[in-house]
Formats: sequence, C-alpha cells, structure tokens
Amino acid sequence: MVVSRGGGLPWAAVAAVVGFAWGSFAHAQTPVASDFASSYTSWTNGSNQSTNLGAWDLTNNNNDPDGDPNRFAGYFLGDSTAGAGDINTAGQSFGVYAHPGGTFADALLGLNGQLTSGRTLTFDMAVNFDNGAKGFSLIESGSGDEILNWNLGGGAATNSNFTKNETTAQYDYGGGDAVLNVSMTLDSASSLSYLINRTSSLGFQGTLFEGTISGITSLPSSLKFYVSGTDNGDAANNIYFNSIEVSPVPEPGSLSLAFLATAIPAVASFRWFSSRQQRRD
Repeated sequence: MVVSRGGGLPWAAVAAVVGFAWGSFAHAQTPVASDFASSYTSWTNGSNQSTNLGAWDLTNNNNDPDGDPNRFAGYFLGDSTAGAGDINTAGQSFGVYAHPGGTFADALLGLNGQLTSGRTLTFDMAVNFDNGAKGFSLIESGSGDEILNWNLGGGAATNSNFTKNETTAQYDYGGGDAVLNVSMTLDSASSLSYLINRTSSLGFQGTLFEGTISGITSLPSSLKFYVSGTDNGDAANNIYFNSIEVSPVPEPGSLSLAFLATAIPAVASFRWFSSRQQRRD
C-alpha cells in the first residue's frame, strides 16, 4: 500500500472517503413524495401507486382515429437494460414508445403541489438512440408553459418558456448503458436550478446540462415524459424513467454538521486501517 510521508493518508484516498461520505449523506434526505416503477403491477391511464403525487395521465395516438393503423404508441413496465442503461427498481422501470413518424405518447405525472420553494425534484432517465424526439418537461401550473424541457432528437438540448441561464450544455448523453440523473430545485417561487448528470457502469461521467431558470410565475404542476416519431422495432428507441422523488433541500448548517458526522468517522477508520497496513509493511 502506498502512503504519504509521515504516515498520513494519501490525498486520493482522503478524497475517495470524503466523497463517499458526502454522497451517502446527500442521498439520505427523506423524500416528501415519490413514485417508483417497482410499486406497480400494471401501468395504465389513472394509475397511482405513488406517495403524495397524482395519478398518471397517459395520452397517445396509437392507431389514431384518422385511419392510420400503423401508428404504435404506448406504455409498459419493463427492464430498462433491454434498450438503455439500468435504472430499474425490483427489475423494472417505466417505459414509453411511439413509432413511426406522426405518432406520439405522453406520460404526465401530477406533482400535487409538492414541488415548492426549497424542494428538489429528482429522477433517473435512460435513453439510447436519438431518432424521433423524446425527453421530459416540467410544466407550470395555470399557464401550462414549460419551465424546463430536455429533448433528445438529432442532438440534445434544453428549452424553457422563461429566462434560461445555462452554464453547461453538452450533446454527448452517453447512449448504451449510460443513464441520466436529473435534479431540479425550486430555489424560490420564481426561480429554479437544474442539473443533468450522466453515470454508467464506469461510474460518474460528468455534467451534461446545468443552469438556472428565472421569471417563473407559478408553481410547477406536473412532470411530463414523452416520445414521438421514432424508428420501428428496437427497444433502444424508447424512453425509460424511474425513481421520481421530491425532497427538501437541507439547511446549510445541518448539511455541514451531518456531513462532518459522517465523514470524520470514515476518515478515522481509514487512518486506523492505514496505520495497521504500515506496520505490516
């Protein structure tokens, strides 16, 4: 084992231990609302197995009434790894498909007023092929405007009906086994910050989109996932999503104390292990 001079901890090891402690605490916040695919045995219009969120409003034009029997759109519970990365809970995720051109499928989840100032909405999303269009939108109540939209189709981009200040924007969404971890925090009644990270079997792979939205006039009312006009016959054309949660943002003071309470014992344990290893060496 390589150690620093004077018996101290190597900086890489310190960073790893502290990073682990921080991550453990960050994921320990108790959600006030949530929805997981693992809670469902079937997923149809009006289904609701969430905690404190609304029923699903599922709308599509499968075999639509204008006489085209070749439009195929719908919803399923299934293994996200069939077409993209692993975001499953108990082996399944929410999935949406719509093909070919002119076909659409929307899945709208009511937020029931849970995303208020000082709270964060998070979810996992898996996409692969970028034909057609697929993505998500956070919808404002009353106006129905898009507070934030992320769309994949011949490229990836964010959009907003309000004032957007984006500091990071990268097209490379990962494909294959990569998944997107989405976080949107309502910082005030009129502003929102967002972060879209990518992870895969290789671990954290960086931030794809990050920024703020200002000028919001009312609370978010719903979260929409959608697909339209993809190619036929491949699960990699679908969109998959799961683990939707609304959580309070911790106060800065409590965050620091809780982090230290987690990190200090972790570092102390590592120092003990390091000293024992040095004696063996």
